[in-house]
Amino acid sequence: PIREMTPLELPSVASQERSLRQAAPLTLNERTRQTLRCAHEPDPPGCDNHVYELLNQQQGMLLVMQTPKVELMNFDGDPLKNWRFVRAFDNNVKENVDDSAKLAMLMRMCVGRVGKVIASCVAMEPSTRCKRARELLDYRFSNTYTVVDTWIIRVTVGQVISPEDCDGLGEFADELRHCVETLKAMGYISEISSQREMVKIVEMLPRYLRSRWLKKVQSTRKKSRIEHLLTFVERGCYREK
Repeated sequence: PIREMTPLELPSVASQERSLRQAAPLTLNERTRQTLRCAHEPDPPGCDNHVYELLNQQQGMLLVMQTPKVELMNFDGDPLKNWRFVRAFDNNVKENVDDSAKLAMLMRMCVGRVGKVIASCVAMEPSTRCKRARELLDYRFSNTYTVVDTWIIRVTVGQVISPEDCDGLGEFADELRHCVETLKAMGYISEISSQREMVKIVEMLPRYLRSRWLKKVQSTRKKSRIEHLLTFVERGCYREK
């Protein structure tokens, strides 16, 4: 005869639900949670190396997606853009971004001949290719003296600004500001602060501003610096507008 089970021998509702969950296939959310569990365990049981590598790649992609979107400038090898490009890349691409993602962003920002210089880095080991790409860029396009000389020539050589050209004077003031701030950040502000270079800058100005600057220098006993000249040019530009 079939013996009737006592209440103590009957399986509880909770144990029955656990048995059903173990027998049923995992849902998408459960598989995701299990995958994330494997990624955070030091020695994940049941997760092979291939899955573990995929998880690391996915985490790197998530970090890139979570990074605030910033419009980074492209670099075509122009020495005038070099310092700004390097600083923008270092400041906006986080250190915890995967090297593969960093290299992809770097290659997207480098155009023309610059992109060809670092194209070979794609075939290198993932752990070293981004670092090597930066080394190649520094070697080919980050020569300090070339950058400094190009900036100085930019604001000391060219056509004299016409007294009627207010827009041209404004553009010159902006370029002079950019030059001063860039050389100051690089630690080479003294290269543009010499009296010889400052005279060249003054000679680029309209005649009436040259006369004003000469009177200003003669009326003061202090030695003029490039910052004084920059402020003078910017004020002269704003007065004309």
